[in-house]
Amino acid sequence: MRRIMAFVLALALALGGGCSGAETAQVCRIIAPEEQSGGELIAYESVPVADSETALDAALRALQSAPADQGLVNPLSGIVIESCNVVNGMALLYLSEDYLELSGVDRSVADACCVLTLCASDGIDRVTIYSGGRAVAIGLTPDDILLDNADTDGYRREACLYYISDDGRLVPEERSLSIPGSEYAERYVFDELLRPPEGMSSALPAGTQLISVTRKGRLCTVDLSGAFLDNAADTAAGRFMAVEALVNSLTSLGGISEVNITVEGEPVGEYGPLDLSSPLTGCRFITTGLSGEDAVSSRLYFEWGGSLFGAPCVLDGSGGAEQAVLDALMSSAGFGLCRGLFAPTDELTHAGTSAGICTITVSRGFFSQRSEDEVVLAVDALVQSLLELEEVSAVIIRFTDGETPEHGGIDMSGPITEITSQVIE
Repeated sequence: MRRIMAFVLALALALGGGCSGAETAQVCRIIAPEEQSGGELIAYESVPVADSETALDAALRALQSAPADQGLVNPLSGIVIESCNVVNGMALLYLSEDYLELSGVDRSVADACCVLTLCASDGIDRVTIYSGGRAVAIGLTPDDILLDNADTDGYRREACLYYISDDGRLVPEERSLSIPGSEYAERYVFDELLRPPEGMSSALPAGTQLISVTRKGRLCTVDLSGAFLDNAADTAAGRFMAVEALVNSLTSLGGISEVNITVEGEPVGEYGPLDLSSPLTGCRFITTGLSGEDAVSSRLYFEWGGSLFGAPCVLDGSGGAEQAVLDALMSSAGFGLCRGLFAPTDELTHAGTSAGICTITVSRGFFSQRSEDEVVLAVDALVQSLLELEEVSAVIIRFTDGETPEHGGIDMSGPITEITSQVIE
């Protein structure tokens, strides 16, 4: 595999000090394949700086244009630079979603060209690249582009990997991955899922191996060994977490929006509460980019065959864990074999939690627009979803005007501490 030569990178470091010159800007280009020799992959091209623009303006303009030298290639061909802002030495580069189509070494080289070009301008020492509404490369400097040795290629990817905590919850781990140049990012992520950090366990069934991984556009197909079925978790929640950990970890790479799972070349079908016969998207109640107290790992309850199933979730709790749960319940129509029980018209609102007692207000339509059996199922799903939170031990339900709802099957005159519906584990 071709590599970026050390002397090219040394030149990048020299330019990274901020001296771009008053009349020209230095733009990093890909050397055309027919012109490559001795392993060189990138080179610089000097572009003129117009009187009405800065060196950075000239560099950005050049990155959107074909090189004057026919022996060079634009690293962002077909990709639109939507904006570039500089904040405290950090260039925030926003690119169109076409950037996410790049993978492997192609993405690594594009990253390198963007970082080395922008860091050659005064006042810029690091670069964060955004595409598709998320950061895909964070705080890269010219030092990050340097190779550890002349015989090893490598590239970086930002990803969010999912594991199971010691208390059985699905938890996110934000990673900046240093991937060997000879390895696909998707395979590297899969291998990392089999190597959980201390205090956590892999969500994948024991012995599961990756037979092959292929990409077609934004669809990633992973073919797994038979252990994915033979050693599947005994519980529906365990099977759900295995699939969600894999799908959400892969889609966090960027450029992947759907994951198709097969086993030894054959479709899977039902797997716990999920249907794997068609490609899956990242779960809507798995929120990436969270860390610390903002990441709420809990369960949301859905109807499955007349019973309730608690789907492990990772929610943004920055606005309060209780309201995060309520918003997620109202926004999800369901998934796989499970049906959502709530809608925005239910107006589920957290009115406060004191001494473990969580008070929730609901619209009157919550009761009037459901059958008696549906009310019982919905109240139980609501209560159990909140009881999963560490800070909640009981739930009070009231109308928005403070009145107490009345329903023959449920006593809502005081705090509710348990439910009557069957729960599928």
